[in-house]
Amino acid sequence: MCLGGKIDNIKYLMYAFNIVFMVLGLGMTGFGIWLRIGPQTGKYIDEAYNFNPLYISAYIFICIGAVIFVIGNVGICGAIRKKQQLLMVYFISLFIFFAILLVTGIIVLTQRKPLKDAFRNHLQSKVNAFTNSDAKTYMANFQYTFNCCGAERGVFDYRTVNIYTDDCTQQNHYRPCADEYLKQLTPNIVVTIGVAFGTAAVMILGMSLSLIFSCAVRRAGY
Repeated sequence: MCLGGKIDNIKYLMYAFNIVFMVLGLGMTGFGIWLRIGPQTGKYIDEAYNFNPLYISAYIFICIGAVIFVIGNVGICGAIRKKQQLLMVYFISLFIFFAILLVTGIIVLTQRKPLKDAFRNHLQSKVNAFTNSDAKTYMANFQYTFNCCGAERGVFDYRTVNIYTDDCTQQNHYRPCADEYLKQLTPNIVVTIGVAFGTAAVMILGMSLSLIFSCAVRRAGY
């Protein structure tokens, strides 16, 4: 991996990469915050006591983005000071998060159906408990926001449990809320997978640069 080129050229590449890397970390943090408090994604997470994958994933993105920002600073410090110890810490940190993001992307990719099924079950539990004031308020707000009715079968969900509701309008009787919400959720899942794999690919470049720069520092006798 050792190169005979000018060490300053590699140092500037390290600068450029880590600035982009830090911006990516800020972007991931921002995405996590949006996922957590966005009007179409996070509005009902707080009440979903038995359905919290979105809640957890939002905070995972916030934390990972913040840590990426810190790692980027370590990389820049290692490049400025030309310290192999800092560069090794930088490399190990990148490798650990590369593995985490790769596993995260695979898990999200393989767990899409269970996630959707879990949310359908969550909504159905709210319909089943519709006589409870909290559940009634939750479903009323949900149906108003997404212009939908019931959980999986529209207005028939309420008839199955012998409950009458006037919260559903004639226009949305046959638009199940699970389907309407998942239409909003699916793009977020795709973005989550893309961000995880894309960031992992970027980290491979960062690990390669850190090894090349560390090698060049050693050859230069720093």
